[in-house]
Order: sequence, then C-alpha cells, then structure tokens
Amino acid sequence: MLLTRAIAEEHTIGPGDELFFPGLLVTHHGKNRNLPIIRAGTIAAMREEPVLTKAYGEIDAYLVEARSIGGLSGSPVFVNVGPGRGGIVIHEGPSFFLLGLMHGHYDSELTDTDIALEDEPRAGQVNMGIAIVIPAEKIREALDQEEFAAQRAVTDEAERARLAAIPD
Repeated sequence: MLLTRAIAEEHTIGPGDELFFPGLLVTHHGKNRNLPIIRAGTIAAMREEPVLTKAYGEIDAYLVEARSIGGLSGSPVFVNVGPGRGGIVIHEGPSFFLLGLMHGHYDSELTDTDIALEDEPRAGQVNMGIAIVIPAEKIREALDQEEFAAQRAVTDEAERARLAAIPD
C-alpha cells in the first residue's frame, strides 16, 4: 500500500486528490491517553521538482494543501483512491495508499498591512497551508538499508524462536 510512481500513474493520482492523516494536537493531548486528530487536505504538487527546506536543503517531496502543525511531523499521510474520487472509480485493491510521512510546513511573514487588518495585531509568521510530505518510496528506501534489514532479520528470527511450538 506504499504509493510508488508506477501506482500513482496507474491510478492517475495527482494534484487535487484528497488525502488524510492522523496526528497529535499538542495543545489537546488528553489527560489519560493521547487522542489523535485527523486532518485532511489535497495534493498540491507531485514530486516533479525538489522542495527547498531550511534544515535539509532541497529534498524529494510532495507539496500538499493542508495545515501541518507541531505534533504532526512523522504522521502517515494517505491518499484516497476510493469511490467518490472524481466520480465513481471502480478498481481492484486498496481504496487508499500511503503517500508518505508529514515533514513540515511553510510559514509566511506577516506584513504591516496584514497586521493592520487584524483586530488584535500580532507579529511574526503565519502558516501558509502548504505542507511537505516525504514520499513513501523514500521511507522504504531508508528502511531497506543493509543495517536495518540485518537488524530486522535478527529480530524476526528471535520472534520466530519465541513463538515456536515446544515439543512435549
């Protein structure tokens, strides 16, 4: 269910397609347990051009129309390909794919004009509503590195041994 370029082409996934993602609202995380919120949005741009980030320079990423906030970084982002997408879409397989993981968002500086239009003046930045999603293919690439694959093999073998039947 990881979205690849081939699957995106097969299902004509692109700008305007709906997406959703769970995350933690850090200002309302619950007293007895963490309750996730669900955010929604649309794909704004596919991975045709690198995306400039402050921390990592240019990266391969999707741009999505969604307000990412602190607490959502690392959240899985899913794209809907089920019924209702552009009319009735009938196909075999899943109704959504993992687009990738939420990375961050863009802020815009408030201008003096913006501040003058506010009832309560505020300085600083405002969330532009465009978020960055690291592609599922990149996550898979990272997880398939030799050191991680070797560790998974050790863990899997230990788990098989733990669950194996005991001779009577």
